[in-house]
Amino acid sequence: MNYSVHTDTFMPGLIFMGIGQFKALNMRLSNIKSKSKKGKDLQHEKHLEKELVQCLKHYDMIREYCSLIEELFDSAMFVQFGVGALINCVAFIGLLQQPTEGRFFMMLYDVMMTVQIFTPGFAGTQLAHESGLTTSAAYSCDWISRSASFKRSLVLLVERANQAVELTACSMFPLSLATFISIMKGAYSCFTLVRAMNIREENE
Repeated sequence: MNYSVHTDTFMPGLIFMGIGQFKALNMRLSNIKSKSKKGKDLQHEKHLEKELVQCLKHYDMIREYCSLIEELFDSAMFVQFGVGALINCVAFIGLLQQPTEGRFFMMLYDVMMTVQIFTPGFAGTQLAHESGLTTSAAYSCDWISRSASFKRSLVLLVERANQAVELTACSMFPLSLATFISIMKGAYSCFTLVRAMNIREENE
């Protein structure tokens, strides 16, 4: 059981580390502002441009980190979401077959399986959201009065950040809350279908 818990929380933990890195990058980007009030200071301008280049390198490292996560856990997440969807469906149907005293265990098991697929879905959504805020953070910096080379670097960062980071499972579906909701809708639809059939058989 401990091994299962550690395995199921390891992947979301890595994603949350990526979210933290994007938050740090966005804060660093938005804080690139000129503190000089006496016009352009050449040394200060070079410092701001160097800071922006460091942000570009940081962004590349985060993208590479997210790619490694997807590469490592691509198949595992596909299996986890697929098995989670199947077990949720079976658990819902099992509630109809269990006696009253056995339903608590079945409901608890279903809740745990729901959390198991909810966590990576939530983490994936948060990662995509936070990576999408990088563009806004870039626009928040003091770029209007900066040099042409600073603006070129900023445009490069914005162009790359326009495509939010989205983790997928076997390139078939994204790790997101939308995928989680679709799974739960499918499981509930299966449950209501079986329940309707049982009621129909009882009435006959």
